[in-house]
Amino acid sequence: MVFVNVTHTDMLVLGQALVGFPLIRQSVTHETQMRRFMAHFGTCEVTCAAIFADLQTTANATARLAKPDITYFFMALHWLKTYGTKPQIAGTFKFDEKTVRKWVEKYVKAIQALKDQKVLRAECRPNFSMLRQTLFLTLFAFLL
Repeated sequence: MVFVNVTHTDMLVLGQALVGFPLIRQSVTHETQMRRFMAHFGTCEVTCAAIFADLQTTANATARLAKPDITYFFMALHWLKTYGTKPQIAGTFKFDEKTVRKWVEKYVKAIQALKDQKVLRAECRPNFSMLRQTLFLTLFAFLL
């Protein structure tokens, strides 16, 4: 397995690009970038980078991803934040519904398997309660 290192800066840029904010539209304040990013993914880029790294390095076999893909990771985070339908997510990420279902389910299950590890980053939302910051620890069943 090859470790895919994605920095928090890369997370911020790529995440915004995947949901309709290409690099040319990212020449805004950091606050605006964070607002956009968190609106789609529910947490900051620092936490996302930490979770993505954990999915590759954890000893938990259920959570470990052999071939991590950052796009599928972002699709799963987007679903966790928005609970969008398969067609909505397929349209946002330019995939078909079958692909969305397959990869979102796989990545959500992997993220859920990390629940025993600390994934909370308080610096992301200093003005929010700790309960609101535990988005990734409170996961719901996907595709009942």
